[in-house]
Amino acid sequence: MWLSCYVIPLNLWNNSILNKIGRIWGEVANFDDDVCHLTSFKSAKVKVTTKSMELINNVINLECNWKIYPVRVCEEQIVVTEVVKKVCKCKIHQDK
Repeated sequence: MWLSCYVIPLNLWNNSILNKIGRIWGEVANFDDDVCHLTSFKSAKVKVTTKSMELINNVINLECNWKIYPVRVCEEQIVVTEVVKKVCKCKIHQDK
């Protein structure tokens, strides 16, 4: 699953910190391209493998130089909709 980490200060934006965040919920598998290439700092996306079935939407505290930085970590959710065509077998809805 992908975790999106919001409001990470630039002084803490590095692989070590992102690994630390990801390991809270599982094993870190990968980072998003924007993280690797430093092309966007809107959010850091970390791919983790986990056995947890609970929705992840937490605030964690990162500490640097005796200062606390709250960081929101959310599980990315994919919404899948499936349309099933049903055929009515009653005579009311049949074409004439």
